[in-house]
Amino acid sequence: MIILQLFILSLPLAISFVLANRNHAWLEILPSIFWYFFISLPFIFLVNFLDGYFLVVQFIGIVIISLSLLISDFIGMRNIKSSNINFRSAEKWMPSKSRKRLLVAVIISFLLAIPVIHIMTTHTFPISQFFFSHTGGFDLADARQKFTKGAQLPLLFEVLIAWYIPLLSTLGIYLLRRLGYRLFSLISLVFISFYSIVGLEKMPFVFLIFSLLIAFVYRYRSKIKLQKRVIIGITGILILLTSLGQLYVSQVNRDNDFINSSEYESSKLLGYLTPSDTYRLDVRPVTSIPGPVIGLTYRTVLTPIDVSFRFYQYFSLENEFKRDLLKIITLKENPKGTNLVGNWAFTDRFPSKYTKFNDSYSSIDADSFSIFGIFGVLIAGMLLVVLRVCFVQLRSKSHFGVFAYGVFISYISFMPFQSGVTSLLLSKGLLALLLLTWTVGSIYSRRQSLQPHHYANNSAFEQ
Repeated sequence: MIILQLFILSLPLAISFVLANRNHAWLEILPSIFWYFFISLPFIFLVNFLDGYFLVVQFIGIVIISLSLLISDFIGMRNIKSSNINFRSAEKWMPSKSRKRLLVAVIISFLLAIPVIHIMTTHTFPISQFFFSHTGGFDLADARQKFTKGAQLPLLFEVLIAWYIPLLSTLGIYLLRRLGYRLFSLISLVFISFYSIVGLEKMPFVFLIFSLLIAFVYRYRSKIKLQKRVIIGITGILILLTSLGQLYVSQVNRDNDFINSSEYESSKLLGYLTPSDTYRLDVRPVTSIPGPVIGLTYRTVLTPIDVSFRFYQYFSLENEFKRDLLKIITLKENPKGTNLVGNWAFTDRFPSKYTKFNDSYSSIDADSFSIFGIFGVLIAGMLLVVLRVCFVQLRSKSHFGVFAYGVFISYISFMPFQSGVTSLLLSKGLLALLLLTWTVGSIYSRRQSLQPHHYANNSAFEQ
């Protein structure tokens, strides 16, 4: 049975690789690669530790998203040649020096202001508490929670803070570079990188570097060897991570007979303990894998699929409760579904590890299931395809469209295994990126129609 499941989940990725090789469009399959290594493959690893009808439903949900990503990857490859833009022939138009300096000053001020306002309003600096005050346990968790969600600001500022790392910082660095201020763009990158780790969260920093890498590499997508090297490098890292995860899983006893913990009985209430659960209990099998490496595989390989399974379990068809989409969009969901699952699956079972404010964020399929059931997963899959179609059409409109498409590829590679649809579109700013790309493309198209000869190519600023 496991062999059949592995074959079904691996088939979409195998087809994507064949299509990428045929169309010389390797970067287009990044979303399928990430989904496979962070959701599909870990699901196979944990099958023996999970139980019940929910497991079948989750398998169906994973397959739906896998097929949706395959279709969207194919769409991205189909029109890639027609979206090529000659960067070298771009018209050398730039604003005047005074306007350029003013624009650069505005961009830098904006990039500096948001982190400063965030830190000043939360009155906390988790990274300093960790290194200099030697704070740990609940105190450190409380500091991180306060830094992430404790800013008492108007909604607009909270939105800007949420968008800062995945969207605004990337665009700011891009604009500084295109305006010719490469040193300022590098200094901004260093500053933003530091801000991304102040809250002791690793994912924001990783996504920042990853999105910039993919966006700039996509600009040179005609260089097939460069694409292949990037894909080989990323795939190699993911293979290493998942291999270490499987090695750790293989050394965990399914029945957990070796565990002697005061939290053991309460943690078993939801069935067998998963390898992630044993990590949370601080009772782990004897292994040659270094502790920091186990921690890395726990957070990247084992946790996303574990949390997603708990969403399927909690919002299963046996439980009539479903989340209200309108309340989620209007920020009126109380208590939040992420908090309900976080307390039910983790805080109540591991009270020494989590607070009552714990939010657990699932993959896009599990989050959609919590709203509309399996029909919600189908909607999420169709939405991924529609988004790909929109960005594919916009990438040929302007040089900014090409950059934005690279950022979009980063979004749907890195986000679906840890974010739901509403979070992806609203909290992470993907819908804002789509609207901005459409606006820039419309402005450039209007210029072309008014002065077809003068605007035969994109301006350097639009690059």
